[in-house]
Amino acid sequence: MMKNELENIIKQGVARAVAQEALREELDSVHDELVKEGKIPQQQKATVISLWPKVAAAAAVILLAIGFWWMEKPGQGASIYAAHFEPLSTEVVSGAKGAEVNSKNGWVTAYDQGDYKSASEALNSCLSRQECPPFFNIYLGISYLEQNMTEAAVETLVPLSADRSLFIARRNLARYYLALAYVQQDDFVLAIDQLDAILASDNTNNPYYEKAKALRNELS
Repeated sequence: MMKNELENIIKQGVARAVAQEALREELDSVHDELVKEGKIPQQQKATVISLWPKVAAAAAVILLAIGFWWMEKPGQGASIYAAHFEPLSTEVVSGAKGAEVNSKNGWVTAYDQGDYKSASEALNSCLSRQECPPFFNIYLGISYLEQNMTEAAVETLVPLSADRSLFIARRNLARYYLALAYVQQDDFVLAIDQLDAILASDNTNNPYYEKAKALRNELS
């Protein structure tokens, strides 16, 4: 069950309990008014019936607290992500061109040293000035992942995963890290969609093909 679905169910339960308590109080008020006007005799109120909405409301509040505690716990995806994440090598940007790009903003050095905050800042600058090819967005997405900026990672990697101008191997790289982003979000359904796309491409020469297969098996 998705976290937002659980939250909505809990909130609906609390709302129902509160509404029931409000209705009970309104009926009690009407009863007291009719007794005061002498229109009906005084009647003993059913204690159990009177108390159960309060008990239900208290239980709902406890359930809400438990639910929010559960939603704050690290999901299973966090441990799966940690087991399968491996930063993409920067060998693809090696050579004279890579050295030129790195000398301008230093993102390669920062990325290789695991300084993903500096790497993402430098990559954003490099990409916005079109000094880096669009495919370098994959390094930006990975840098976001390692900073737990999952939404930013998804927004960065989705276009790459669907870019048919890229070689299939590069699209599959983007799909793999996009799958890891979904795993980080505990959204295994979307993660499996990306992994199935990798496996269906039969691009077995891609070193991430086997990684995708291993991750897919764990999510099954």
